[in-house]
Amino acid sequence: GKLLAALHSDGKPVTTGVRLHLVHSTVPAKDIVLLLAPDAAGGLSAALPMLEQTRWRVLIENPARQWRLAGIWSWPAQTGIALDAEPATPVPAGSSSPALTPAGSPSPAPVH
Repeated sequence: GKLLAALHSDGKPVTTGVRLHLVHSTVPAKDIVLLLAPDAAGGLSAALPMLEQTRWRVLIENPARQWRLAGIWSWPAQTGIALDAEPATPVPAGSSSPALTPAGSPSPAPVH
């Protein structure tokens, strides 16, 4: 499969790569780490191996590990996940949340 993602900060696409860590709910040996590089339009994608049907902890962070987004994803019950940062200051109007969606799945509605 293929993982498609959109990552925004202050309403603008993030232009640097990110590290995606899918943490298996019970077996650390099944954890998956992917490096996602942005395309010209600011989208992120990576080849995604066949996932076990389970609850995954999702961690997304920049290469310098200065920030992290985290959430829980129950695959295949959820076809996508939207993650929001918890800002220390109010988020400006028009900011979007990052969203991960396997290719061919409907995009999740952004959570604000």
